[in-house]
Amino acid sequence: ELKRPTLLNPPPAPEPKPVAPPPPPPKPQVLKSKPNRPSPPPEPKPQPAVQPKPAPAAQAPAEAPVLKPTPKAPQVKEASDAQPEPEAPPAMLAKPTRPTPPEKAPEVKEVEAEEPAKPVLLKKPAGPGQQKPEAESVVAQEEPAPAPAEPAPQLMARPAMKAPEPEPEPEEATLPTVESTVTKSRDNMYSGTQVTFCIGNEAGDLDSIVSALGMAYWSARKNKDAIVVPIAQFSRAEFQLRKDAVLAFQEAGFEMDDQDAPKCLTFWDEVEWDKVADSKVILVDHNKMSPEVEQRFAGRVSLIVDHHINEGAHSEAKRLIEEGIGSTCTLVSEILGNDIPQDLGVLLMSTVLLDTRYFDTDKRFKETDQRDFMAVEKLQALRFTPAAAMTRKNPQRAWYGRLMKARATKESLSPEAALRVDFKGISVQFHGRTKQIGFSSLSIDLAKLLENEQEFASFRAAVYKVVEAKSLDLLIGVLWTDSRDMDKGLIMGSNQVEGDEMVEHIEDCLQKYTETLSSSLMQTTMFQDQRIAEEGFGLKPLAAPFNKMPLFHGWYMRGLVTRKTLLPAIAECFEKAP
Repeated sequence: ELKRPTLLNPPPAPEPKPVAPPPPPPKPQVLKSKPNRPSPPPEPKPQPAVQPKPAPAAQAPAEAPVLKPTPKAPQVKEASDAQPEPEAPPAMLAKPTRPTPPEKAPEVKEVEAEEPAKPVLLKKPAGPGQQKPEAESVVAQEEPAPAPAEPAPQLMARPAMKAPEPEPEPEEATLPTVESTVTKSRDNMYSGTQVTFCIGNEAGDLDSIVSALGMAYWSARKNKDAIVVPIAQFSRAEFQLRKDAVLAFQEAGFEMDDQDAPKCLTFWDEVEWDKVADSKVILVDHNKMSPEVEQRFAGRVSLIVDHHINEGAHSEAKRLIEEGIGSTCTLVSEILGNDIPQDLGVLLMSTVLLDTRYFDTDKRFKETDQRDFMAVEKLQALRFTPAAAMTRKNPQRAWYGRLMKARATKESLSPEAALRVDFKGISVQFHGRTKQIGFSSLSIDLAKLLENEQEFASFRAAVYKVVEAKSLDLLIGVLWTDSRDMDKGLIMGSNQVEGDEMVEHIEDCLQKYTETLSSSLMQTTMFQDQRIAEEGFGLKPLAAPFNKMPLFHGWYMRGLVTRKTLLPAIAECFEKAP
C-alpha cells in the first residue's frame, strides 16, 4: 500500500512526456500502457497536421514505392493509395499515422513539438504487430467524424493530377506532303535509276488520279530511295475539264498552274520515254492496261489495286482487286493506314464521297460498301475534311454537294470535250484484225438531245471527230442523268463501214447475253448488283429516224446498267467474234 502513494507522487510532475523523448524506454511503455488511451485527446492535433501532407500531391506518387515493401504499408497509406491494395481494412482509412515513411516524423515535430508519442508510434512496426492495429483502431474511434470528412477532397485531387497528361503530337504533322514527295520523284525521273510509274485508267477521273498519287506516296515511303511517279493518262490541258478534280486539288492546298492543273502531277504526253532507263508500272483503278500503255509496259506490271471486275490480265502482277468496293481510294486508304499527309487525306475523302454518291444505297446507284464508310469515318477522325466545309452542320455532305456541283459543270462542255473527259479504250479482235473501241461516259439526257435537231447534229459530228482523233474503229457512249426513274442512253458511232458490222455483233451479243456471256462474268459482284442475269441490259432501239442512220446507232438501256458492266461484257463478246 505504501508503494501506491509513491507511485502517485510522480504524476504531479507531468513528465511522462519528457520521459518519452528518449526513444528506447517509451516504446514498450506506450505499447503496453493502454490506460494512457484517454490521454490521446492531444493526439488528434498532429493527425490533422499529417493530413496536409497530401496537399503537395506531387509527392504522393513518390511514397508509393516505399510503402510497398513493408507488410503493413497498405494500412498506413492514404485512402487514395489504399485503392490498389485491397488488403487495407476500412478502419485504417481513418487517417492512421504514417509509420513507414521516415520523412513524416519531422513533419509531426514541426506541427507540434510537445507530442513525441507520434514518433514512437512511427517505430511501432518494429515491435509486435498485434498491438499496432489496436492503437490505430483507438485513434479511429476517438476521431470518427473528422477523419472521413478531410480525406474526401484529397481523393478527388489525386485522379485530377493523373489526368492532365500531355497528348502525343499527331504523327501526320511530321509527314512529308504528297505534293513534295511526287515532285522529288518527278525531278529524278531521268537520273538513270529504275522508275516505277503509278497509272490510273484512261478516263482519268478523280479516283484514278488520287489513287495513283496515293500508291506513289506509299511506295516512296516504303522505300525512300525509290523513284515513283504518278501519271495521268491524258494531257495537262484536259485537266481543267474535270471541274470536280480542280476543286478538290485547290481545296487540298496544291499549287496549280495557269491551266488549273496541279504542278506536281505528271501527264502521259509529258514523259520523255526514251530517257527513262528502266521502269515498271503499278495499275490503279483498272486491271488491264490500255493499248498505248501496254506497248510500254508489257510484262512489267508489279502491282494492281482496283475495284472493277477482274479481267485476269497481267499474271505477273500482285493484285488487290475488290469488286464490291465503291472507290479505289478506299483500298488506298486501307493500305496507308494512318500514314496519310493532310493534302492526300483531303483528296482521298473527296474521292470516296464522290464515287459512293455520299453512300447512296439506292439500287440505281449502288456503288458503295461498308468499307467505304469506314474509310471516310477514319479520314474524318484524322481531320481531313476540307476547312471550307467545317462551318456547315454536316461538313461531309456539304463538301460532297460542292464537288457534285463542280462535276455537273461538265454539262456545259462542248460535245467533243464531254466525250473526251471520261474516256476508256480497249483492243479487240474482229475478223482477224485488231480493233480499237472507245467508251465515253457523259452526263447528257438522250431524250432531250433528240428533241433538239441542231444539238443532236452537233453531238453526232463530235462523235466522228473523237473517233478520228483517237484512231478508233468504234466509239461507244453511255449517256446518263441523275434522274432515278429514267433509262440511260447508249450510242455507237464509227467512220467506216466495218464499224457497222461491229455494232451489229455487239447488239446481238447483248440481246442474247444468257448464251454469249460466261457464267463467271455473270456471277461477279457488279453483275449481280445490277441484276444482269435476271433482267439483261434492256436495250430498246431509238425511234425513227434515229434508228436508221449510217455509222451512228442508238438505244435506250436499263438505268441500273453502268459502264463498269457494259465494257467487260462487250470485251467478252469479241472473244467469240468471227
